[in-house]
Amino acid sequence: RFKSCPRYQIPFSMNAPPVLYTSVTMGYSDSEDRLWLRLVDGAHEAKFWLSRRIALPMLERSYELLTQAQDRGEARQSHQSAVKEFLERKGDRPPPPNREVASGPAMGLVASIDITVSEQGARWVFSSPVSGTAAFQADRTQAHQLLEVLWSKVREARWSEQAPWSSQDPAA
Repeated sequence: RFKSCPRYQIPFSMNAPPVLYTSVTMGYSDSEDRLWLRLVDGAHEAKFWLSRRIALPMLERSYELLTQAQDRGEARQSHQSAVKEFLERKGDRPPPPNREVASGPAMGLVASIDITVSEQGARWVFSSPVSGTAAFQADRTQAHQLLEVLWSKVREARWSEQAPWSSQDPAA
């Protein structure tokens, strides 16, 4: 079983110290059938492609780790509470103007994601042979909001019909 700070790797990890970024933007490229991920911190940025093979387990496992101490109903309620205002205002701030995903550093396909969850929040470390290693950290509310954004892109890509926090029990 997982301890208070569980770690999950998809499917392997690269040994490079990650740069910690403070902002994340996601989108879907239908021509690539991949999600793009842009991490920014001041003058630095990293860009990655997320395949279906990586994005779906990232979504599911992140949610499991964030809600592991709760039963299904509590977990669903906790998620809904964390994202209610976020969804009402239709997300967070828009990305900075005049920044295209195709410009800047090379975009590499994510080869692994390390997910760490604690009482304070979650941290994702993305690794790619092309883009290097980058980390994004969020408190628990922001982590649930990030999962909502990821889910919206997974749904846009038509990779899944049901979010991990959706009820699979018709009586629930």
